[in-house]
Amino acid sequence: MAVVTQQPFYTVAPVEEVLYNNGPIKIRKMMDTHEDCSFYAHLSTEAFTDKIVHATKESSIPKVIEFTRVTSKGRPQELYDRIFVAEYDGVRAGLCSIAYHGDKEKFPERSSDVVPDFDCCDLCGLLCLDNATTEKNVPVGYCYIECICVDDKFRGKGIGKVLMDVVETDAKRNHNCKTMYLWVVSTNRALNLYSRQGYVVTANKTCCLKCMLGVKKAKLKSLDFWRSRTITDVGLRALAYNCPDLEELDLGWW
Repeated sequence: MAVVTQQPFYTVAPVEEVLYNNGPIKIRKMMDTHEDCSFYAHLSTEAFTDKIVHATKESSIPKVIEFTRVTSKGRPQELYDRIFVAEYDGVRAGLCSIAYHGDKEKFPERSSDVVPDFDCCDLCGLLCLDNATTEKNVPVGYCYIECICVDDKFRGKGIGKVLMDVVETDAKRNHNCKTMYLWVVSTNRALNLYSRQGYVVTANKTCCLKCMLGVKKAKLKSLDFWRSRTITDVGLRALAYNCPDLEELDLGWW
């Protein structure tokens, strides 16, 4: 009689890539771990809490956090190389995520990721928010700063400056980046940090989320995403599932 056993699967543990380690502050690349993905989901959502609440409602925040956590797991290493995690005395304290030309096509949404059970209005609000705040086409040779945030408990310790220094160095050295840029609300107190880093205002644009989201109705029947370039098949399926009363959807140019 032969006994057949299945050999255990061995997975390669993520390797920590440290870019800066001086005193209490350490900057490293994000890793595909539960802890890093959870931290990324919580802090990146927290940075946009006011906008998310306006687009949906406060009770949607846990769903957004969980969806962000799930969709950040199991991604290509090259994507994690675009997310920088700051630690202070060994505790995760801040992060910065960036994007380069072609990243939207390189890292598409996965059809296997299940969209949480948002109601119709909340889902439409999130799609509008994404369309209003996502940089569609990063030019060649540029690096776009999608998000930079520091946990409230660790602000005032110089983490934001170190994060930006490390990100800029990595972008120039490893991606031949010539220009860094980001969009920021004119009343954001972080403008002082960007100014000290050498950033200057080169363009202004109006992005009124209240105008874009409109007056939220209990049951949407018509929705206009004319010329939107950020809606994917995942979003369309979620719209079809969560908006049973939707009769008209204008997608315009694709």
